[in-house]
Amino acid sequence: SLFPEARFTKFKTLEKDFVKRLSAQEVIMPNRFVWHVCDEGNTSLKNFSIVKDGLLTSFSELHVVFANNNLYDIAHFYPFCVHSLFTPDYAEQGKDRVLEFGKYWLDSVFWRIDTYAFHAEWRIDPNMRADGYEKECANYICTTRDIPAHALKAFRLMPGKFLLPAPVNAQVAQEALPLFLLSPDQTINSWLDKLHKKAA
Repeated sequence: SLFPEARFTKFKTLEKDFVKRLSAQEVIMPNRFVWHVCDEGNTSLKNFSIVKDGLLTSFSELHVVFANNNLYDIAHFYPFCVHSLFTPDYAEQGKDRVLEFGKYWLDSVFWRIDTYAFHAEWRIDPNMRADGYEKECANYICTTRDIPAHALKAFRLMPGKFLLPAPVNAQVAQEALPLFLLSPDQTINSWLDKLHKKAA
């Protein structure tokens, strides 16, 4: 992990000419469902703002909405894939691993975006390509279009301890967080239903 000063310097480098670099990326067809993670500042007010107005490009300093595509392993989601500081805690129990999420993980909101519900042009995130994810870059995408609220559904990691199969090696131990660990957030989704008459 980088110290705050180094993170700031790196961000300013990745911010430079972002729009120009984004326009040079290929347009891709995403999966029907892609995922945007809000990993900090998830107050009721912020969540209700997203419920009311959707995910807005103005939320980002780079004026895009980022999403995780093609991924079924939460550990590979941005921002977790670049924040090694926030790997979950594992404990050995025989041949199994016991997984327990801390506050950082449990406070994160996973917004599932239904790309069939609206039209947007998606491109590969040039920052992830520049940050050493060349082979996996199609997993990290963004759009200059606001995401309408009717295309959203909110999920959170389920609290508690989970038994996961023993990994083949130590590297896999930090890469085995399947999507079934996510559960719909009933409160946020009830707001969506009431405001936008979303189907369950």
